[in-house]
Amino acid sequence: MKITTIIKIVGAMLSFLLLLIIVVTLYLLDRQIKDANVVNIAGRERMLTQQISKELYYALLVRKLDKKNIQAAQAELRSNFDDLLHGNESRGMYAPQTPEIEKELMHINGLLVRFETAIESFSNDFLKSLHTYNELNILNQRLLESSETLTLLSVSLGTKGTIVNRAGKQRMLTQKMARTISEFFTLRDTDSYKELYTFFGQYKYSLNIFSHDLILNKSEKAMALLKQNRKLFDEYRNESNRFYSEHNRLSKQIAFIYEFNTVLLSAFNSIVVHYASHSDKKKERLELVQLIAGMIALIFVLIAFLSLSSIIRQFDKFSKITEALKDKEDIQCERASELEQATMGIGQFAKNIDQAIMHAKQAVLESENAAKELGDLSEELEALVHKSLDDEQNMDAIDKVIDRSEDIAIQSVEELHATSELLEKLHNNLLTLMKEMQQSK
Repeated sequence: MKITTIIKIVGAMLSFLLLLIIVVTLYLLDRQIKDANVVNIAGRERMLTQQISKELYYALLVRKLDKKNIQAAQAELRSNFDDLLHGNESRGMYAPQTPEIEKELMHINGLLVRFETAIESFSNDFLKSLHTYNELNILNQRLLESSETLTLLSVSLGTKGTIVNRAGKQRMLTQKMARTISEFFTLRDTDSYKELYTFFGQYKYSLNIFSHDLILNKSEKAMALLKQNRKLFDEYRNESNRFYSEHNRLSKQIAFIYEFNTVLLSAFNSIVVHYASHSDKKKERLELVQLIAGMIALIFVLIAFLSLSSIIRQFDKFSKITEALKDKEDIQCERASELEQATMGIGQFAKNIDQAIMHAKQAVLESENAAKELGDLSEELEALVHKSLDDEQNMDAIDKVIDRSEDIAIQSVEELHATSELLEKLHNNLLTLMKEMQQSK
């Protein structure tokens, strides 16, 4: 395989692995953020259940229910849980990714419905109980005023001191009943409520004594006041019994909420553990992918290093060959210089040939003219000789000499023509040689 091909493959694989590591790292960071967000929301669910339970318990202590805060906490509790159960992209939360987490969330959903029902029941019953408590306070105040009026009336009618004293104790019993109910409402002390029934018995006993008193029986106003007082007492006792029942129900509800809150906390702790475990496993898998990709990248880096070493060796070899060829290039340069000088010499020689051709052509032209003149002279000489000589033999000898001269002249012209043609061929050959030498450069 060519080194360039190896380099291309290694570069492509390194780029791919680097991109893979970057993508996995970004995905891992994104998942860690989302996992942390989910775990944080699940942890906040625990805090909200505790907050609601504390709000309800505190309401029972201070006899004041902040329903707005409880409803806001409930709404956040349900909203967060729905996001855990179904996912919420806008908050960076995903739906359950394992069957175990989904099953646990469905179980918590059932618990949460019961918890919400218990909260709603407690809130409604608390408001009813609070209303009953307020009604008891109003009845107690009316009963206290009625007892005060009866005491004053007993004094004005001149009843026995025991009757006046008992009427005064009725006021004290009324105040004790109010204090006992307040303690029960605040402390949920059943002993204090037992004491309340003792006060009820004493109060009723006093009413019976008043109704049999002769002086009071003679007074219509006193009898009407006793009747009103008995009616208020019966109403107060009935409301107290209802308050006791309502408050006992509240106590059971707050106990259930307290115990159920522990169950919810345990369930939310379990789901937090599931999310944390799933996040850790996912992180381990992604880190394993990063490790494998890094090891493969390291292998390709080693391959690239070996390829680079091979390239360096080849380059060193090439450098040595280049150094070896340097001298040959100098020889070739010298030869090229000699060839250039030879070309210049041939060019100069060709110019000389051109001049020789021109001289030859001029000589041919002059020879032709000379031959023509010689021919004319020969004809004139031949005519003159024929007129002067009568001897046939001498005339033949002269004719031969003249013919011989003409032949020599013609032959000279022909040789000049041949020489000129040879010079032209030589000139053409020299031009061809010069072109080839120039191309060889």
